[in-house]
Amino acid sequence: MSVVFSPDGKFAASTGSDTLVKVWNVSDGLLKASLPGHRGPVYGLAFDPSSNVLVSAGWDKTVRVWDYTKSEQVHLIDVGTEVWSVAFCPKGKHVLVGCQDYSAKWIDLETNKVATTYRGQNGAMHTVAVSPDGKLVAGGSRDGTVRVWETGY
Repeated sequence: MSVVFSPDGKFAASTGSDTLVKVWNVSDGLLKASLPGHRGPVYGLAFDPSSNVLVSAGWDKTVRVWDYTKSEQVHLIDVGTEVWSVAFCPKGKHVLVGCQDYSAKWIDLETNKVATTYRGQNGAMHTVAVSPDGKLVAGGSRDGTVRVWETGY
């Protein structure tokens, strides 16, 4: 389960045991959007830097890109393994996802494909982060290690 604020602070997104992604208006607490589609628990949520796009990722091995203002799924990306976490790059053109297969995957949102796979841990990648300049990514694994990689972008 996950909760995250949009960078502009106007919205919060959450997940629960019902497989839905919900977007809430922070100022009045009202539900703005309920986004169905995942076929299992949703563990990762991230807004893009402009607060216009929401990405969700979960146990159904998918990353879903949403235009939450219209309650529409824009893209569906099958990453082939369960996903625990997601983080946007500062420019909003890539997301990093932490996966059950002991990897972190750098996804290009223009092609909707995995551009790079980072490996090195001996456990599921439960948490990921992207540096403020987008040149480094980090992953924290169930094996108790954190690794940092250069993105080349």
